[in-house]
Amino acid sequence: MKRAQDLTRKGYMPIEGCNKGYQYNAFLSFADEDRPLVDQVVTKLEENTILQCQVCVHYRDFTPGKSIYKNIVEAIHMSKKTVVFISRAFLKSSWCKYELRMAMTEESYRKRHVVVMVVLEAIPNTDLPLDVLQYYNKKSYIEKPTSQNDMEVYWKMLGNMVANDDDLY
Repeated sequence: MKRAQDLTRKGYMPIEGCNKGYQYNAFLSFADEDRPLVDQVVTKLEENTILQCQVCVHYRDFTPGKSIYKNIVEAIHMSKKTVVFISRAFLKSSWCKYELRMAMTEESYRKRHVVVMVVLEAIPNTDLPLDVLQYYNKKSYIEKPTSQNDMEVYWKMLGNMVANDDDLY
């Protein structure tokens, strides 16, 4: 709880009563090096007529002139889920780590499942930050398949996680 109080003092405020009426199904958090894959995810989710998802990505949906910090916090608030694409590049990016911390804080405030982790590559536990490792150990995550044969299952799982109304914490 102390961490939440510290974040509140730094300008992070939860939106009260935001369990309904999100602008986006998901905010996608990723390293720039992983953008080609994320572009595929955006296309798959938004063009799927069954799921009818609307996702938020920084390069398209952030407000120019507004601070990056404020854009990130607002994107997380306005999204039912935050999908984080874990890669070595993600773990090296201070912006990506900030997005993950803010999404985890939002999850704590909302007392419901917010963060969806998609692991893009095998990373030894010794190379993972403690907060990511702890999350790995307590929550399910999706691994990007190495074989083309498994891609259909991957897309279905990802779509269900983003579109799912399951708020269990």
